[in-house]
Amino acid sequence: MAQTSAYVSSPALLPPASPLAWWGRLLHAGRLAIAPSRVLTAFFLLVVLGALIRVPDLFAAYGSDGIANTPVPSDLAAACAEVMSEQLAGHRFIDAAQTMIVTPVALVRAHPQWMLALLLPTCILWGLLGGAISRGATVEFATGAKPTWSQTMGHAMSRWHSVALATLGPLLIVGMLLALLPVLGKLLDVKFVQYAAGVLYVVPMLLSFIATALVIVFIISLPMLVAGVMSEGGEAIEACQRAFAYVLAQPLRFGGAMLVLAGVGVGLLAVFAVFTQLALYTSSQLSTLWVSDSARDLLQSQMTTGQAPALANPTTGLAITGMLVGFWTKLALMIAPSVFLSFVFCAGSVLYLSMRQVVDGQHPRDIWDPTRGSRALVPATTDADASDEDES
Repeated sequence: MAQTSAYVSSPALLPPASPLAWWGRLLHAGRLAIAPSRVLTAFFLLVVLGALIRVPDLFAAYGSDGIANTPVPSDLAAACAEVMSEQLAGHRFIDAAQTMIVTPVALVRAHPQWMLALLLPTCILWGLLGGAISRGATVEFATGAKPTWSQTMGHAMSRWHSVALATLGPLLIVGMLLALLPVLGKLLDVKFVQYAAGVLYVVPMLLSFIATALVIVFIISLPMLVAGVMSEGGEAIEACQRAFAYVLAQPLRFGGAMLVLAGVGVGLLAVFAVFTQLALYTSSQLSTLWVSDSARDLLQSQMTTGQAPALANPTTGLAITGMLVGFWTKLALMIAPSVFLSFVFCAGSVLYLSMRQVVDGQHPRDIWDPTRGSRALVPATTDADASDEDES
């Protein structure tokens, strides 16, 4: 069949694809995630976030014993490093996925003031670099074209504020709702008004229900928020409205899609974690084949985990050498989490366009074209692609 016209100014409202084809499309997220440019962007995002999480250490005051004597979370970096190293060792890839979720929650509970201070720059970085990954995945999934890194980054730079606000906005709303609870609760202990406050306790209870519901919907729709901005070219509120609506309109389909994508993500993490560990183990065994016994244990530990053995007491030269070796090992250990982070954004793009087709009947190729300043139906790259879309 002949290729479709270059652009159509209005959305193409087509019936959703067959069930098998719709679910099969979700598997494309894995293919999109392993693109080198997206993995490198995710790698850079992890490096910058790792540097950002060490900012509190700059304000720490240490005593003569070398222990911090100010309430600065010096364990922030250690907690994040755990995600990238120990939890990523071979068969523990499932623990790694769990730790990536549990660690941020634990950090917020332990150090709320610092996590709040780091929230804004984190959202900005998430919107800029995550938006670049999402845009590239969106264009490739929708059209088959492979935009350059500069094109995706340029698009992300023009919309980073919307992505940051889409991520930060719901959290601020929830925070304001929860901040009212202590104020209203105090009225329960004030004379003359405590009886009325007890009767009206249903108000803070309802606020708590609303905040909890918002948090749940926000968490499960989070992967689609970045994609919503990158696909539509709209503002944060539009992305939030669309993502929340897609979750609530098709909860069972959305839940099933999340399970499929979670399986693909865990599989990717497993493959790259095992591959990395195997490569590091091979390198450590062969590279230390002819070194002395005293140096072998330290170097092999640095080559596989990036850490020196707990009881090691090396010479100065060997210690420095081990640190240099460990530096490269730590970078290698970030391959698996970089692929996983890339997958998170790619999965969000695939899920957003797929759910949008089901709920709104909007063609997956109907994405924002910044060169035209309007939404456009981007053509399939081949006649086969166009024919496949027409049949769906």
